[in-house]
Formats: sequence, C-alpha cells, structure tokens
Amino acid sequence: MAHLADPTLPTSPPSMFEKHADVSLPAGMGTWFDFFWDPFLNASKTETLLKGAGYGGRDRPAMLVLGSGLWYLRYRDEGDGGGGISGWEARMEQVLEQIKVSMPALADEVLILPVLNPDFSKLSQERAAFIHKADIDAMNMDLLLRISPFTTAYDPPVFPHAGSPESQDPTTNSSSDATRNRPIPALFPSVFNSVLHPSQTLDGLHYSSLVTKAQSQ
Repeated sequence: MAHLADPTLPTSPPSMFEKHADVSLPAGMGTWFDFFWDPFLNASKTETLLKGAGYGGRDRPAMLVLGSGLWYLRYRDEGDGGGGISGWEARMEQVLEQIKVSMPALADEVLILPVLNPDFSKLSQERAAFIHKADIDAMNMDLLLRISPFTTAYDPPVFPHAGSPESQDPTTNSSSDATRNRPIPALFPSVFNSVLHPSQTLDGLHYSSLVTKAQSQ
C-alpha cells in the first residue's frame, strides 16, 4: 500500500531478517505508513494505539489496519504463544470492544483483516501440523459475525459523534450497555482471501506483490 502511494518506497523489507520488524515509511506531503510487527496484537504499542493515544506525536491516523490469527495457531502450545483459536477469540474480543470505546478518536477508518487462508499444499510439515483450514474458517466466520452480522462486508460503520454519550468510556459512563451493544465500528474486507492464488506463493503463506497490490487497491 505504501508503494502505491509513493512508487519510490520499497515493496518489501530490505532483507529476510527485517520482515518481522517495525517499519515507518514517509510517503511525502506529511503522510506516513507505519507497520508494527505484533502478530498477537498484545504489544504495549498496540495497546496505546487502540486507546486512541496515537503514535509518535502524529495526528490521528486516517486508517488503522489490524490483522492476527495464524501465529495463534502456529504457536498454540508454546509458553509465550497465543493459546490457539481460543486465545485468539479472547484477544479479538478485547480488541473489538476497545475499538468501540476509542472511536472516533482512534482513526478515521478501521479495517480488521481476515485470517489468511494459505495454500495448504505448500505449507511446511511443521506449519501444516498446526495451521488447519477448519480453524481459519471458524475464525473468519467469527470476525464476520462480530463485525458485520446483518450487513455486507463493506457497509460503512456508523460512529457516535464525539462528545455524545455513546462516545464516552463505558467504564465511567452509564451508557456502557449501549456501548457494548453497538455494532463494531470497523470494516471487514473478506474479499482479501479471494484474490490469493497458488502461483503467487512459494511457501503457502507469503504472497507476491501482485497479490498484495490487488488487496491494497
């Protein structure tokens, strides 16, 4: 997406050792693209962002894109892992509820990405032992039902006006029930998985720039 905004920006990390690192890219005209490597969505930086506190003294982001899932499956049994699908469900519930509390101060628009549906025939034996299609289908259905239970995936969310009772922190406001019952103010681009193609991945998980460009557009 950054490369689409500014063709001089790189389309991939400088090396394989930097693919799991935070990156900030200036795209001109005061625009920045910030990528935070946080596959469990539980880092302190992510927590700060979700509370609408911003990042690095910059203005509220125009778009906040969040994605998680496969690492919860891959490292489900490790001590510092996510606990599998149940751990992912618990964390996503926290994230989505915090989005409701923080909007509209969080960002102009929030996107929750679907869990990647890999090419299972190309997964390594180690990955295939933990990443299963049934789990991914269940996770994406869970997201769809939470975010867009009665709408299409692209219907715009309705945000409360700043200063209205519905926009206040439910922990200090009597409208907490109303806050919990509001729709999730986010978009769920379920079409992301439909543009994946086996010819554009070598390991079943990481796709070429042709795919990521189509997803960004």
